[in-house]
Amino acid sequence: VLPQAASEPPFSRRMKERVGAKQAIAMAVAGLIDDGMTILIDSGSTTAYVARALLKKRDLTVVTNSIAIAHTLVGRCEHQVYLAGGSIRGDIAASVGPEAHDLISEFRGEIAILSIGSVDAIDGYKDFDVDEARIARAMIERSNRVVVAADGCKYGARAPVRICGFEAVNDFVTEAAPPADLAERMRAAGTQVRIAVAA
Repeated sequence: VLPQAASEPPFSRRMKERVGAKQAIAMAVAGLIDDGMTILIDSGSTTAYVARALLKKRDLTVVTNSIAIAHTLVGRCEHQVYLAGGSIRGDIAASVGPEAHDLISEFRGEIAILSIGSVDAIDGYKDFDVDEARIARAMIERSNRVVVAADGCKYGARAPVRICGFEAVNDFVTEAAPPADLAERMRAAGTQVRIAVAA
């Protein structure tokens, strides 16, 4: 019998898990965003909470493949929202595929805000899904600064698909300090680790 592949719970369920941590991370990430910026945000429950925190900002240009993020921001606070097209996946509530990549490639973002499935000292940042990892890499390529928003349960999780190495990420925002081996890899890569404190 083949071992079962690592997988991630459905998006709707993830939105109800570790809510306090995700809200704290979201507020810390929003603190890195200035009014008027162009930002790229990939799909994920933590980035969906970031979108809610961005309702305190104004006049953002937001490029996302997430239906939830687009729904949160469209028509609010003078934000201009671009929802990447393509095949819409119900399990992640987001679009993937070449059409999504095409839209992302038309923009240059000041900041990309990414969710991840896991981070480990060998492979760096990883995801559970190859389509989501490709979207994240496309956003990395089109942004001047990369911010990863991830709660502490991502340390040592078993996501199989590599997104990028440590050197690609400028800021890592979490509510729980990373283990020593990860902290050292992030420090060596020049990544700023930001610990969010819950209200």
